[in-house]
Amino acid sequence: MVSAAGLGMALRAVLVNRLRSLLTILGVVIGVAAVIALTSLGRATTSRVESTVEGLGTNLLVVSPGAATATGFVSPQQAPITLAQEQALQAAVPAVDAMAPVITTAATLAYGSTSATVPTEATTVDIARVRNLRLAEGSFFSPAAQAAGAADIVLGAQAAADLFGSSDPPGAVGATVEVNGLPFTVVGVLAPLGQSGATNQDLSAFVPITTAMGELTGPADLSAIYASARSAGEMALATAEIDAALTAIQGLAPGSAPDFTVTSQTQVLSTLNTVTAELTTFLGAIAGISLLVGGIGIMNIMLVSVTERTREIGIRKAVGARRADILSQFVLEAVLLSLAGGVLGVAVGSLITLLGGRALGVAASPSASSDLVALAFSVAVGVVFGAYPAVRASRLMPMQALRYE
Repeated sequence: MVSAAGLGMALRAVLVNRLRSLLTILGVVIGVAAVIALTSLGRATTSRVESTVEGLGTNLLVVSPGAATATGFVSPQQAPITLAQEQALQAAVPAVDAMAPVITTAATLAYGSTSATVPTEATTVDIARVRNLRLAEGSFFSPAAQAAGAADIVLGAQAAADLFGSSDPPGAVGATVEVNGLPFTVVGVLAPLGQSGATNQDLSAFVPITTAMGELTGPADLSAIYASARSAGEMALATAEIDAALTAIQGLAPGSAPDFTVTSQTQVLSTLNTVTAELTTFLGAIAGISLLVGGIGIMNIMLVSVTERTREIGIRKAVGARRADILSQFVLEAVLLSLAGGVLGVAVGSLITLLGGRALGVAASPSASSDLVALAFSVAVGVVFGAYPAVRASRLMPMQALRYE
């Protein structure tokens, strides 16, 4: 049982050497702050990635040329995906609600004296529905414009800002921009989409695929096919239908290895969650090493304290102090040091989390559960690393301790 007198003695012993106590708890402060900041920022980053992926649609499928390997996608070897194959595929997959072919190219967009290199996607009007694209102003190019090969263009939010000098450029719709030197009319500006991994989705542009194949890229193979399943529950069915249909369309033998890859948003989200969770755990473990170092520092200082106060221990034992009294006092001192480090660490970690969240552009805030776990762990560090010095102090014989110089 911890008495008020014992707690008071432990507190006075800690405050006698304030600078030494502060330096002792520094390792605990750094460890707790690092654990809180890294885990909180990791959760916030994971949440942002999830919301970005889910914003594209939980029933989104992407068909990419090239077979998937352990190292990622490879270049197509035998069977590139063509626009004719995509059109045949649309009629063969009833579990798919909509489909849009995409040819991606880096185009130079210019407006007046301002120019920017923008990843430009030649596609169909269905891309807006498949990828859940929202417009800030204007509209997407129409099916009629697509069929006629009209020189229409839809700009991403960042592309519009780069060309017109504002994230919400007034008068952008209706303006004429040059795409690789050819005039295109801006018919719409997308609402901000945010970052997806290393890709800035707002630095983008969309043009009709018929126009691009006639004026920009020429006849070209597809970079990808985007498709949306009728529902999230039919993702597996839609994937199987696409796999079987495209295998047949490309003339591959049933059961042979395809030269394309079908990826679902569910797979992407699962992979991202796994990677971010493992990374957060790894970083948290590294931060936990600081707590271990802090605990070793506490044990070291407590051993020094036992040596310095040997005569005091002998006097206390001579006037009736029990081994349990000496033991509890030194354990209390170690716990007070670690608890103080934990409290300061929580404050510092919370501040780093808020500042780091602003710097990364994520809504990061420490959770009460993380704070409590960090505090409990810091107290445990004090108990574990303060136990040996406390036991050593409690085992000192009174006469030997009184004769110690």
